[in-house]
Amino acid sequence: MPGKNIRISIPAAKNSFFTIYAEGVSFGVFLRPERKEYDVFLDPQYPIILYFTFGKHRRAYICANPDFMQSNVYKFSCSNRSLSVISQLRGRAYDRFKRSLRFLCKHTDERCRKFDIRFYWQLAYLSKKGRNSNLNLKLLAEKYDTERNVALFEKQERKS
Repeated sequence: MPGKNIRISIPAAKNSFFTIYAEGVSFGVFLRPERKEYDVFLDPQYPIILYFTFGKHRRAYICANPDFMQSNVYKFSCSNRSLSVISQLRGRAYDRFKRSLRFLCKHTDERCRKFDIRFYWQLAYLSKKGRNSNLNLKLLAEKYDTERNVALFEKQERKS
């Protein structure tokens, strides 16, 4: 893969202490048997979400390429490059964010992965405040969805 991509290394063996998961616009996942890990190659033009779990603790980091945003630059041990941390979520906010993103990916046919970084910042804020209702998610997605040729949500007609 070209050197410009962001590589996230995820241990292949099940670890009882922690887990790592990465989401974003992916170029592919490759197994490296000599190091017993998977390499996930992500497009640096789009936001990257890193999920970490440590026992009962959960953390999500919404990250961007430092070339686009120079604040809160951090080097994760699983990444080949430094990333700018836009937002950090813990506990219940982590669960809300993950559930909301899964819902939006399903209803936008994965287009939400290419939304602007501001979309992810606002989604993280809604998740932290517990305001990630389906209506708020719909309004947020419609604001950033440039390919509006497909209805995001079907209108349900009332039966009289």
